[in-house]
Amino acid sequence: AAWFCTEAGDKHKCQGSTRGGLIAALRDHSCLEASDMACANMSSLRSIAAVAHRRAIALGLGGRRRPVHSASFNVNQMSFELQLHREAKPMMLPALVLRDLCQCEICWNPQTHQRRGSHVPTGEAPKAKSISTSASSLQVVWTDGHTSRFATSDLQRFLHGEGDLPKPLFWDRASLAEPPQMSYTELAEATGTQALVHQLHTHGVCVVRGAPVTVQAAEAVGELLGAKRDTSMFGTIWDLRVGALDNDSAYSVDEIKHHTDGCYLPQRPPLQLLHCIQPAADSTGVSSLIDGFAVAHELRRLDEMAYDMLTKHPVSYQFQDERHDIVAEHPVLQLDLCGDLVAVHWNNYDRAALPRDPAHVTAMRLWDSLIQEERWHLDIQLQRGDMLIIDNLRLLHARKGRLVPGSPRHFVGFYLDMPIRTPRALPRDAASW
Repeated sequence: AAWFCTEAGDKHKCQGSTRGGLIAALRDHSCLEASDMACANMSSLRSIAAVAHRRAIALGLGGRRRPVHSASFNVNQMSFELQLHREAKPMMLPALVLRDLCQCEICWNPQTHQRRGSHVPTGEAPKAKSISTSASSLQVVWTDGHTSRFATSDLQRFLHGEGDLPKPLFWDRASLAEPPQMSYTELAEATGTQALVHQLHTHGVCVVRGAPVTVQAAEAVGELLGAKRDTSMFGTIWDLRVGALDNDSAYSVDEIKHHTDGCYLPQRPPLQLLHCIQPAADSTGVSSLIDGFAVAHELRRLDEMAYDMLTKHPVSYQFQDERHDIVAEHPVLQLDLCGDLVAVHWNNYDRAALPRDPAHVTAMRLWDSLIQEERWHLDIQLQRGDMLIIDNLRLLHARKGRLVPGSPRHFVGFYLDMPIRTPRALPRDAASW
């Protein structure tokens, strides 16, 4: 937590705040104790800021409002060097890019969260006259007199994107004996939601135990993560029990092999929440998960050509009932522009025609054989009050064992968009729902 300003020169940094101003800002950090402030002087300000930051991380506060740790302006290159928080890598940012992100009232509509300008900026950005940072914002005064203000959280979202999120930790049955889990009551604090989102990013799954067996409780947890995703064929919230509908195998008594949901949709739902209202009485209907990213990594190790085939060539999927006739295409393994794996699309139940290329079919067979191997299967017998939340773009899920006719097994569920970045807590009365 430090102030920086710029002056004419190649690359000048200075602490342009007063001692009192910086101490006041650090005092606002709720995790900094009074004893830390007593020893504050200009030579110890950096160590005090480090103490505050470490305690914020320990308390689970660091992921939300981490300060801009440093900022400077390079006159010769007309660019900024920003380090958004202590653990982040410094980034070089052209002045035009930062100026375009200005969130002052002239440039940004705070109600709609949209840029007021309707055109791509033209010309060169002016030079920075001064820079200052606070615990949650960056301010730049430009040589043309304009003052730009940026919220730290928005800079992280705009500039880092997914790169600032926890990296996936690949797993199999040997390395993950049971899924990450937490209690429903932990979500009464925002730090609990933050821990839940962290597990979804790292492992792709989390089980919330001990929730009230109501639709309202499931919706409350869903609201912590993001917006529910509606599908016209199943609605927003599903009532999963034998015979409730007849347009999907989920409502049948049949065993369901590992798959991802919604492959027939152009944009698949990222998250899925399933709340166990009543498990099957005879211990059938065991839920089973596979880390698709881990299997993809193994496929690449075994057969690079098969991996390339599944990343570069799409497979078609379809859904049909009395009101729908939908077809969409996705590669089994989807990469981003940097070549990193971002999604697995696999559902043999909903697959349309086989590809015409024999090499593509051979690669699909190899993938299919790998996911049949028990070493990848994490089996879970969900109990009454358990909520299973999974990354539908990474994990494959299954229902092992055939259900008996009239099985009491009852789940409610829905799809969700990816988790929002601002952690929230359950309402105070949620424990009684």
